[in-house]
Amino acid sequence: MANKKPQKKSTDTPTAVQPSAPADTTSTPETAPQAEQPHGISKVSKGVFFVGIAVALVLGVYVGSLMPSVFTQEPAQQTPAGQTQTASQPSGQAKQDSQPPIPPELAAKIASMEQNVLANPKDAHNWTDLGNLYFDTGQSRKAASAYERSLALAPDNADVLTDLGIMYRELGEYEKAVTSFRRASSVNPKHENAMFNEGVVLYFDLKRKDDAMKAWQRLLAVNPAARAPDGQSVSDVIRNLR
Repeated sequence: MANKKPQKKSTDTPTAVQPSAPADTTSTPETAPQAEQPHGISKVSKGVFFVGIAVALVLGVYVGSLMPSVFTQEPAQQTPAGQTQTASQPSGQAKQDSQPPIPPELAAKIASMEQNVLANPKDAHNWTDLGNLYFDTGQSRKAASAYERSLALAPDNADVLTDLGIMYRELGEYEKAVTSFRRASSVNPKHENAMFNEGVVLYFDLKRKDDAMKAWQRLLAVNPAARAPDGQSVSDVIRNLR
């Protein structure tokens, strides 16, 4: 599995990695197609963004006076050895939000959405859309902050909770990622991406293998034919990793 890269659309079956909700500034994120509405194993999408097993094998915020801080430049994160990691590296530790230059059209879209949230900070959809744009451009810390603010206004959005979990994992905040995935599953017990990603973080990042198996077993109880983003059935994943 690979790390997530966004697109906005939630689909509940573990497929390709993309954000659960669209970064479209004029529309709200879709929910996962289960009874609601996103990414697969080579990516993670909003709501459907899978943390990715292949890669893994190789290896609360508020809306208020601090709103502008979401838009400030993120400092490079350092590894324990003091070396800056690139955004392309697998997430075994917090990654630096450094990525190729953002295309002018997308940069303009982000700037426009930032103005929208400043003008109407109590609109959860605006915060979600801004988070999706940050998600798509590899700005994990900013994306997490935007999602947190969206959830402060609308706490029961399983797709946003799943995307937030994906961002936490990108930042190396594994316990918070698991908590976010579990909240998503609590809101929507059929959210396959949340359960799948929970298992990935538990197994590969936190080394809590028994808990990971339980998360994947819950997924199989919802959908016995569930597949990981690389096409492998989740039942096979469990069998191979036991």
